[in-house]
Amino acid sequence: MMRTVFSLICVAALAQPATAAPSPHAVAQTLLDAYLSAWDRADAGALGRAYATRGVFINPTGNRFVGPAAVTQFYAAAFARGYAGRTGAAVITSAQSTAPDLMTAEGRWRINAPAPPAASAAPECGVFQMQARHEGRGWKVTLLHETSADCPENG
Repeated sequence: MMRTVFSLICVAALAQPATAAPSPHAVAQTLLDAYLSAWDRADAGALGRAYATRGVFINPTGNRFVGPAAVTQFYAAAFARGYAGRTGAAVITSAQSTAPDLMTAEGRWRINAPAPPAASAAPECGVFQMQARHEGRGWKVTLLHETSADCPENG
């Protein structure tokens, strides 16, 4: 009798609908939103913490930064050179799962010109490819590769 009750409990538990995993687009959007929020706050530490231990950031000039500490140092230097206060924007154009714990996304990015009366820097634009892996309780960037492109005239 006890075995039958235990078996019925196990079957009932297995019959429950599984919690749906978030879509690759939702995962990418969540990562991107956090990244842009950290950029807009000029929070180099938060940008670095978005990366996996061996995560790689390749900037538009082709420089590679491996690991959270190197990414943090890159962004701290960029903010010190005048990027602090410039807002960012990005749009995901595609996202897909490559395995249950891996996703890849592509899109366009933009760094807006600083607000007056700051220096007259032009906006910067480009495309990105991002790969991320689910680690523990969240997703971490394993690769973010940005390349430059002309900014569209309409924004």
